[in-house]
Amino acid sequence: PTGVRQSGLCAVAARRAPQWPEKFYGSTLCAHGVGIMAWASGTGCLFLSNGRRRGMNVVLLAEVTIEQVIGGAERVLRQQALGLAKLGHNVRVLARAPFESAEASLVIGNVSEQRYPVMRTSEPAFVWSSVQNSLRAFDRMMQASPVDIAMIHQSLAGLGPILFRYGMVSRWVYVCHSFAHEEYLTRAERAATTLERVRRRLSVRARRWIERMVIRRCHHVIVLSTFMKQQVMATHGIIPKSITVVPGAADPTTFYP
Repeated sequence: PTGVRQSGLCAVAARRAPQWPEKFYGSTLCAHGVGIMAWASGTGCLFLSNGRRRGMNVVLLAEVTIEQVIGGAERVLRQQALGLAKLGHNVRVLARAPFESAEASLVIGNVSEQRYPVMRTSEPAFVWSSVQNSLRAFDRMMQASPVDIAMIHQSLAGLGPILFRYGMVSRWVYVCHSFAHEEYLTRAERAATTLERVRRRLSVRARRWIERMVIRRCHHVIVLSTFMKQQVMATHGIIPKSITVVPGAADPTTFYP
């Protein structure tokens, strides 16, 4: 059908998507209607000495996994990873282990996912272990091959790498699904005591601060709607030209008449 767009980057497709500005036309991604990574990096495809192009080395940093689609965050991550791999890019996912006994790594299609454990005894321990262990796992990935573009899907997953390995990656891109502090408020139990209310308030501020620090260090931000673009501008002070709206779309291999 005319209104359906094929899924690719950010579950978006390009077959009937609006045309991107000319400056986006620098890589094979653009032919599929998704030129933002090429534009953000300046080198969407890397040219070899023989004139042939090779794909980018892309790392996706997330707190969810591509193994099982539970909600929107997993769906966007999985579609993005598999879509970029299908275009010939070397895609790796660095994700927080979903539970203590989860496998340390897995492969789905041409995408490999490496996982790191975290401590869940308290919020400070959770944050500290996330930063430490994601950084160690990221260093192991860097030893295997350099990273052209790192795409952060959740701020805490990218905090360690973007703070301590910033200069080792060509470009950083933030994929903003929703705000971390707002997600926390929807899931946290209602505070019953003054101490709990103070903890809740501090936790909200910490999550907003972490997300702001991460998103402001990225070269570009991708959002799924104009509303979210406005929210990112208002909440984190990101200028409009640094944000691109890549709307969600239906996958015609799954949804068809």
